Amino acid sequence: SMMRSHFTTVAGKTILPKLSQLNSPQYNLVLASGSPRRKELLGLLGLKHFEVLVSDFAEDLDKKAFPNPADYCLLTAQKKVEAIIASASQLASAPPNTVVIGADTIVVVDGVVLEKPADDQQAKMMMMMLSGNTHMVHTAVTLYTNALSPGRIQHYASFIETSSVTFADLTEEDMVAYIASGEGRDKAGGYGIQGLGGQLVRGISGCYFNVMGLPVHALSGRLAALLRDAEDKASEREREKDEGKAGRGEL
Repeated sequence: SMMRSHFTTVAGKTILPKLSQLNSPQYNLVLASGSPRRKELLGLLGLKHFEVLVSDFAEDLDKKAFPNPADYCLLTAQKKVEAIIASASQLASAPPNTVVIGADTIVVVDGVVLEKPADDQQAKMMMMMLSGNTHMVHTAVTLYTNALSPGRIQHYASFIETSSVTFADLTEEDMVAYIASGEGRDKAGGYGIQGLGGQLVRGISGCYFNVMGLPVHALSGRLAALLRDAEDKASEREREKDEGKAGRGEL
């Protein structure tokens, strides 16, 4: 009993204690993103079985309508998930304990939102803005689930994680060579921190994985909270059922 006293029985702040549950058929996990990085990061969380569904949302919200770029990012993440819930036949009759994870990542430098570069010329402009400068990377994450309300998949929680990234002073040669590699074409801000682009980065503050596309710790914490809430709801329903039976003299 001496050994045990170091640990309280408070539920985990991460999904580590719940991985076997999450990887069992009891849960149906959906990643609402075609990003290979996000897929890899869910794997790093220890999640083995999840379906990838890609949204047909055009990502065409008017940035000017959002005084704060992070709000734009959050709404884009939500719209991506809602588009999938509306269109995916897999979710029309989703099994219980379905959890849908959506995300959107943007880069903001000097108040300007950078998304994926349209072409190499735009990539070059982005590189010039980032060079020798510190920028913000916002990743908005949104969770939808039917684990709390049997039947419909509903919004559970959304949050934004921000990291700041400082680029080295780059020469024209560095920029041209990086752009020619093609690595940054499908990435917000036109670079990938986990690839060749890592050499451009002098330092970061905040969650590294967030820069890749999912804030691993924050997401783990929110998923852990969702599981706790779902368990509480389930035992509440059991209790109500028993009370109903007791009321009718069935117990």
